[in-house]
Amino acid sequence: ILKKGNNASGRGFLRANGDVMGMFFESARVWAGGKVSANYCLRSEIHAGTRIEISGRNGVLAGGLAQAQNLIQATNIGNEASLATRLVLGNKDKNVQMQGREKKVSQELRLLLNAYQEFRKKFEPVIRNVHPTYLKLEDAIYTKKTELEELKKRKDAVEKEQKKQKSAKVVVTGNLYSGVSVEINGVIWRSEPMRNVYLVSRGNRIGSLRNV
Repeated sequence: ILKKGNNASGRGFLRANGDVMGMFFESARVWAGGKVSANYCLRSEIHAGTRIEISGRNGVLAGGLAQAQNLIQATNIGNEASLATRLVLGNKDKNVQMQGREKKVSQELRLLLNAYQEFRKKFEPVIRNVHPTYLKLEDAIYTKKTELEELKKRKDAVEKEQKKQKSAKVVVTGNLYSGVSVEINGVIWRSEPMRNVYLVSRGNRIGSLRNV
């Protein structure tokens, strides 16, 4: 909790495992495991594990990057000068990376198992069971199987996380200006001036809806 705020002039950073709260962030870099909340945020790089909330009657999020898993909410986003502002929600790339690693480990395991079976066919137990290469193959197969099981668990956890991220949204209670780029689960949308809206992912596009 910052009593006032943080004007970092682009130097240094603030990191917390939980929430980060302050009146303002200017040219700051913030990483939070939980949410980030402030009255205004200018030209900063903000990463939140859950949400970013810029509140107050004149709460402004303008310039820089704001990234959160579930929600980015502000009174106003961007400004009349169309200051480049990037919003990112969700994480589509994580599952793609996990699938690529799982495929690679599966291929490596398959090669090891083939070599293992060739050894079993070629040598009698009394010879192969003390052969250094055979013993190394057994160790490598065990290691790869363990890694593959761990990858599958992590992949399942990512998929559960991404199901929650399908409801990720940007909420603007005041003005949304042009110059704002919004990315939700890998889908990108360029803003146009509008008021009192929220933005959500609709498959391969992002839709804007009126707040009620």
